[in-house]
Amino acid sequence: MPGGPLVLARVPFFDFSSPPSLPSNWSDLTPADLNCTYGIRWIYDFMGQCVMDNRGIAAMVCGFICLFTWILNGVPQMIENFRSGIPDKALSPLLLLFWTLGDILNFTGCVLAHQLILQVVVAVYSIASDLVLVSQFIYYKARRRKIMLGKFAAI
Repeated sequence: MPGGPLVLARVPFFDFSSPPSLPSNWSDLTPADLNCTYGIRWIYDFMGQCVMDNRGIAAMVCGFICLFTWILNGVPQMIENFRSGIPDKALSPLLLLFWTLGDILNFTGCVLAHQLILQVVVAVYSIASDLVLVSQFIYYKARRRKIMLGKFAAI
């Protein structure tokens, strides 16, 4: 086309002309003072993070929502496994293996990178949830095998 490519819309979300100057690790940000005088005290006391503005509050709310949705994510499957008694038929062992491995690596990354406490809590909950699902899978698989052996022995 004459004059260059046709641009239908240009939305300037980010200015890429100069790289942003960000700290290498957001969790190592130092508050205005070491006592978090101008921050929200209960967040500082409970989580060790100094939240002083709306952006920090929004980040904490997002973290709590993330934790809550992860809890809601695993519980229905655990309940259904208990009710049906057939998670060994409904879930792939490879899915459980790679899911658990991914969550363990996520937790390892959180610890090594000194991530925020909510990120670590979500990672720990994910591993605990995985262990419950793996335990259900193993238990019901062994139970089904025992029942099947009992049926064949009766014949």
